Amino acid sequence: MRRALPLVLLFACSRGPAPAALTAEHRVAMVDSVTTMLTAWREAVNARDADRIATFYAADPQFRWIEDGAVRYTSREQVAEAYKAMLLSLRAMAMTLDNPAVTPLGPGAALVTTGFAQKVTDTTGAITGFAGMLSMTVVHTDSGWQFLAGHTSSVIPRAPAPTPVQRN
Repeated sequence: MRRALPLVLLFACSRGPAPAALTAEHRVAMVDSVTTMLTAWREAVNARDADRIATFYAADPQFRWIEDGAVRYTSREQVAEAYKAMLLSLRAMAMTLDNPAVTPLGPGAALVTTGFAQKVTDTTGAITGFAGMLSMTVVHTDSGWQFLAGHTSSVIPRAPAPTPVQRN
């Protein structure tokens, strides 16, 4: 037991101070400022401005964006290049967010979950679209709130249930 005590004390001292608790006012302010950021991001997407869109993604080596069951992007630059390539074939894009929920996690970090719908018009005028859910971790940086991690899943129409075989 005497040998373990120095290790316990070392561990306790190395953890640093406990994270500051959020006051109700801080939570309200975080929800408001993250919601404002989401609106600005949606407006950048709808304006088809790839460079402005990219500013909402953190330039952080821990950045990850997951789509369709795979890590799709690991950097802000990859996101910007993907938008630039996609936007070449589009005449218009309209994204809506459905009831974004912002959950403060601690000072400078929040979780966002929201439904979305996106309508795209290609250069021939053909209109398509898709919808689904987004979940994102946002962090407050020197540039404001930015996505550190995100996940999107699209609604996939389900095949009709098979008709049960009746046995006599």
